[in-house]
Amino acid sequence: MIAPRKVPIKILVTGGNGQLAQSLALIAHLSDAKVKGGSFTRMTAQTMQALVNILPEATNCLREQDELHLFSHRELDICNSVAIDASFKQLKPDVVINCAAYNAVDNAETDPESAVKVNVEGPKLLAERCKRDGVMLVHISSDFVFSGEKHSPYNEQDTPSPLSVYGNSKLAGELAVRQVLGEQAYIIRTSWLYSCQGDNFVHTMQKLFAAKEQLSVIADQYGTPSWAEALAVIIFKLIKQKEAVNCAANLSASLCAGLDTHFTGRTVSDSVASNRLFHYAAASSCSWFEFAQEIQRLRLVSNKSKKAHCNIKPISTLSWQAGHEQVLARRPKQSALNNESVCQQLDVRQGSVLKAKWQQQLKGMLDFQQIIIAN
Repeated sequence: MIAPRKVPIKILVTGGNGQLAQSLALIAHLSDAKVKGGSFTRMTAQTMQALVNILPEATNCLREQDELHLFSHRELDICNSVAIDASFKQLKPDVVINCAAYNAVDNAETDPESAVKVNVEGPKLLAERCKRDGVMLVHISSDFVFSGEKHSPYNEQDTPSPLSVYGNSKLAGELAVRQVLGEQAYIIRTSWLYSCQGDNFVHTMQKLFAAKEQLSVIADQYGTPSWAEALAVIIFKLIKQKEAVNCAANLSASLCAGLDTHFTGRTVSDSVASNRLFHYAAASSCSWFEFAQEIQRLRLVSNKSKKAHCNIKPISTLSWQAGHEQVLARRPKQSALNNESVCQQLDVRQGSVLKAKWQQQLKGMLDFQQIIIAN
């Protein structure tokens, strides 16, 4: 059983230099929580207020006394049990968010050992240590656990059927975590993640638009883009909700009085559903080609340009593969994720950016990017 939460809470984040970890740090910083480690760069008060204006739900995700500790791969290799033990002894975390992953989808086809080591064996070791210490684990997974044969967004009850080595390794990682921790672990599947930081499709397109006059983008693979900052808010909301429920179940009412229950989505007296598997992505879906078109359109609007420098053309997956000598992994044709379950769990209201269509979230991210550049 997960131990009762003490105040403040300490959160250990693996893969601390990665895109999602940096987004978690940004949202934690916005709440005035203590952010330590990693390569996180603090932003000005003006820039942070701009993010609040775009994503109001980002406020009050953590408390000022809470701590978020980013551990890079060099500082914590999740495949090394000795390194895990040392980090736990050093920090004594209440929560672990596993953002570490092997995400080289195509390389995994010829190097499955690396994918399995990082995506399966590492999460299992983390789960074992979390179980030993009564620590909550949030494990991040992928839409690639699905085959793509479904014609509507996947929900948590749909049966996974991966097509690639990478997809199989992510599913095996979920099963390994679940086998060790059962319902004590939160598993969150997401897709097509992007933000102002790190390597992602949005950044790649922005660079290519500036460098090329013509660009071919795959038009027959569909999914749901996900703003990493929005996902970070969802993760913190789940942690706060679990903290509130644990407090109500294990501590006296007087000790729970200081909890920030307005953010948890439900009051501490409410029971939380036993489901610990969630999907989170923006609403609606698109192809990579349509995603690229919208990035370019919004870029032109923000730059007040009337004509695009780069002509984007649709291309099929088969044609794309024909132009590459490398063995490319099979990808699902349609891997959109339905976020209804987690939004209902957290009482995310209609009109919230967290439930918005991907176009609105993308605009929010690009607007925030422009403010960062300006400041």
